[in-house]
This record gives sequence, structure tokens and C-alpha cells, in this order.
Amino acid sequence: MRVLHVLNELRPSGAETMLRVAAKSWQRQGIAGEILSTGETTGPYADALREAGYRIHHLPFSRSLRFLADFFLFVRRREFDVVHLHSERATFWYAALARAAGKRRLVRTIHAAFDFDGMLRMRRGLQRWVMRRVFGLQMAACSESVARLEWERFRNPVSVLKNWFDSDFYRPTTDARRDTGETLVLVTVGNCAAVKNHNAVLRALVRLPNVEYLHAGCEGVGLEERALAQELGVAERVRFLGMVTDLRLVFRSADLFVMPSFQEGFGIAAVEAMGAGLPVLLADVEGLRDFGECSDAIRFCAPESSAIEEAVRRFMAVPAMERAAAGAALSEMAHRTFGVAAGAERYTALYRGALPEGNAREVAA
Repeated sequence: MRVLHVLNELRPSGAETMLRVAAKSWQRQGIAGEILSTGETTGPYADALREAGYRIHHLPFSRSLRFLADFFLFVRRREFDVVHLHSERATFWYAALARAAGKRRLVRTIHAAFDFDGMLRMRRGLQRWVMRRVFGLQMAACSESVARLEWERFRNPVSVLKNWFDSDFYRPTTDARRDTGETLVLVTVGNCAAVKNHNAVLRALVRLPNVEYLHAGCEGVGLEERALAQELGVAERVRFLGMVTDLRLVFRSADLFVMPSFQEGFGIAAVEAMGAGLPVLLADVEGLRDFGECSDAIRFCAPESSAIEEAVRRFMAVPAMERAAAGAALSEMAHRTFGVAAGAERYTALYRGALPEGNAREVAA
């Protein structure tokens, strides 16, 4: 079985990471994956996906008939059994063209909560109905929050196929955790997009003099977060690490993982941190509060600097043995619930048309 995954620029974010870590599982099941990047460039994660076994194609997106024609010809000339769409941008047109090119099995994963309103909400709702009812496209959401919003906003019933992480790679270290002494080390993982809300962590540091901050992820073009750290007078306690290929080293150097996002589709970085045995503090928002059903060892707070400050202070008061116990419990939960083998198997069933009927309706209800 040959599956084409259609994405934007390839970056070390949720969908791309999942594809990389699932490659071996799918290959053992006879599924060969190829990826079409529609970004301006293929993206910095293309090499990692090639090394995992994917063949990478590139077709830069443009709002033109020429681009649509090129996409149609690309799909038509290749014998793909499944076309799996991962992006919100132009998904309707990708689905229509893939269908016109003779591809009968179309899949869409909704990786984020799209809280559209007004005319855009109406248009996307109609497109989802056509994709589902006319094109026969099957849709999956990465979390209950995303599925719930799809139903509330668009009356779009979708299956929940939860994301996974590299459960073989992220495991608790056998070494003792760093001696924290008087200093606590926080870590965030993610690019400097406004929705990631890293500014709230920087502002919280102003009132947390004994806390240091590791920032893993690509910075913005204007280095706005670095400039804010300088302005707030906390730059000496912040390390901007850029894109990190082995996050285990970062997790091993930290005491608490923080995800202060305003919104997440799922939050794979949080699961990776939990899998590595690191306690976590998550924003109490759509896409993250779902984790509360998995473990009572997860800490939540509002996505505001004052709430983050208060939550960190409470964590600092917890004895080291209790922190270690919480990390161990989270790791066990993450491997049991979000392991790669089970996640890849769920999509294998979807590709082969074996996903139980009624799944989507149950989720919507």
C-alpha cells in the first residue's frame, strides 16, 4: 500500500514528528509512505523524514490554476492507494483534485482546533460536508477537543485517532536528575509563534529570581522573544537553544516542562516530556486539558504570566521525591496511552477501511 501525505513546509511539529516515528511500524505492515511538501521550501525537517524512509516531493503552493493543475497531474501519474491530507490550507481543493485523479481512499487528519467564525466558518463547514459526503473523505481529529470543536463549529462528525510520540526514544533516564539546589529549570518546546505564548513564561521569570528557562525551538525572524527577555532583564537566565534534534538532553537538564499555549491541537512535546519522566505544567486550554483525564499528576494553570508564576512557586515547594514519583507516573501513562505502535495501528485500520462504522457519530454525540 502506498500512502501520500500532503503537508505544508516540513517542520519538527506534531504531524511531521508522528510520521517520522511511525515509519518503521508502517513499513512492517506493508505501507510505504511518500510526502508532498507544499511549502515555499521543503522545510528543515525534510532530511529527518527522508532518513525515516519517506520519499519527499516538493510542489510550492500558490493561488493559481497552474498550481492546481500541477497537483492534479502529480497525484494522477502516481499509483497512490491513499491520499492523506494534513493541512487546513487548500484541503478542499486537494481532496477534489485527488478524487478527480481517480484516488478513491482519501483521509484527512485535523491537527488543530479551527475556531473559525462568520463567512469563513460557513464556507469551511460546507467544504467539510462536501468532502465527507461527495468525495468520501474520512476525517480524524487528533484529540477530543478538536473533535468537539469540529462538531460545534461545523457540525462535522470526525473520528478521534489520538496522536502518538516516539515511545522507544523518550524514556526516563537511569541517571539521577540534576541537583536543583536553589535553582529551578523550566523548559518549553516549540517555535516562537504567538499561539505558543512563550512571552508569558518570560514575564513570569521577572518575579521568579531563582528560576532559569530553556527555550527549545526555532526563534522568529525578528527574534522578538529574545528582545523581550532583554527588555525584562531576564536574558541571563534564558537560553535559546534553537531547533534541538535530541530533546532528551534538554529534558534531562530541566525540572519542569511548561506548555503555556493559548491553544493546541494535541501537544506532542508535552507527551514527549512526560514519556521522558519530566513533570509538566500545561495551560488549561482546548487540546491540553484533555490530558487531565489521563493522569492527576499533570498540573494546569491559566495561560497568563501571573498564573504560571503561582503554579511554578507551588511546584518549587514540592519535595524532590514527590516530583520524581509524579514524573515516573506520567511516563508510565504516556507509554501506555500514546505509544507509537498503537497509534500507527489505528491509522493502518483507517487506511484499509477497517475503522468501525459509527465511530465518528459517537464522537460527535
